Amino acid sequence: MAIHKVTFNIDQDYGYIALDETAKCTEVFFPDMAVAERIKNWLDREHAINTPNEGGGLSDFSVKRYVAARSLHDFHTVLTRAWENLGIHIDWSFPADYI
Repeated sequence: MAIHKVTFNIDQDYGYIALDETAKCTEVFFPDMAVAERIKNWLDREHAINTPNEGGGLSDFSVKRYVAARSLHDFHTVLTRAWENLGIHIDWSFPADYI
């Protein structure tokens, strides 16, 4: 069972998001349960994201659909939009096990 964790923060409060690749689900761990639920609801949606086409030029993009729980690639891609959509900072280098 592969579980991947990514740390995030809002102001000075830290939490993390976990992806269970086997169960194809995400969990959000954060002190404020209302915030955790808002993040979880956002993660569970399908996201249409402009993505560069492989081998294309600088302006060669197409809209692709991502679901955070579908794969590690989708999980990471969806999280790149978290700041803009949720106002949370994803801290890719901070180990979630420290929280």
